[in-house]
Amino acid sequence: MKKLTYALTLMLAIAMSCTLNKQQEEAIQPINEKESSNLRISETYCNIQQGLGIIKQGYHTNFSMVTSGIGGPLSYRWTVIGGVITGSTTGSSITVKVNSKSTKLIVRCIVEGDVPCGDEKTFNVESSGGNDGNPFINVNLTINELISPCYPMGHPYARYEYSGSVPSGTSVSWSVNTGVIMLASGDQCHVKPTSVGGMTVKVTLSKNGYTKTFSKNTYTQSCSGGDPFPIK
Repeated sequence: MKKLTYALTLMLAIAMSCTLNKQQEEAIQPINEKESSNLRISETYCNIQQGLGIIKQGYHTNFSMVTSGIGGPLSYRWTVIGGVITGSTTGSSITVKVNSKSTKLIVRCIVEGDVPCGDEKTFNVESSGGNDGNPFINVNLTINELISPCYPMGHPYARYEYSGSVPSGTSVSWSVNTGVIMLASGDQCHVKPTSVGGMTVKVTLSKNGYTKTFSKNTYTQSCSGGDPFPIK
């Protein structure tokens, strides 16, 4: 009887041991998978980098997302606080116009691939001195007529020049409504009129996404033999 009891007890112990080992194996498996997933996420890299442009009230600046360890295809979701994204919000880079009264700019980006990744950065905003970043607030130009226009006109053509200061790095372009610009170089342009009558000459300044245009209205008279009017 004692031998039978001992045998039954031994069999029960073996059965319990097998069951416990199986449960332990099942419990270990998902833990290892979770640790592997956490290890993969820890190996990813997301970093927002500032590109061209200064972070100043009213100005434009660029940001890009640099990633590593993420399988594609990748999608990007950008958000900002203290500014406005002027183009797409789903690419790897964005352009932001900083609000005119912002003191901080917060830039966030979430990258979605085979594993998620994201970054957020806060930037100090430089004051624009109340001019909303517009470099032409205090710029005033005068277009002077150096040679008056007539039609038909030969060389030298009607000539115009602006006086006044423009900020460094400004792009300058000239245009005319009833004539052809024969030469445009910095503060001067030469115009060949295409008809008798009113003519408007314009010069446009461009910088940091801002533009300002100045114009001069003049009159093209008839001239015989293509001779120009005298230089003023």
